[in-house]
Amino acid sequence: MSAKARSGFLVVADVSGYTRFLADTELEHANGIIKDLFDAIIPCFEKSVEISKFMGDAIFGHSDDHAYLNSQHMLDFAQDVYNAFAIKRTNQH
Repeated sequence: MSAKARSGFLVVADVSGYTRFLADTELEHANGIIKDLFDAIIPCFEKSVEISKFMGDAIFGHSDDHAYLNSQHMLDFAQDVYNAFAIKRTNQH
């Protein structure tokens, strides 16, 4: 089986301060809060990349469909993810 090199994007969305958050939050509430935050950003992922894996406080995604993806699209995607996360986080306080 021969491997063919492909171009594309790898994306990792990681919740900054997750360990501190877990230490400061009751564990029974922490998972629900993280789930709500992920639920807010998953639609952004689904528009641009394929979600590969969830791991703790991170979502891993990839795309090799460069027919519509380019560097500017990925910057816009990152901004959309950040905005969705920030809005959800602000609304939880």
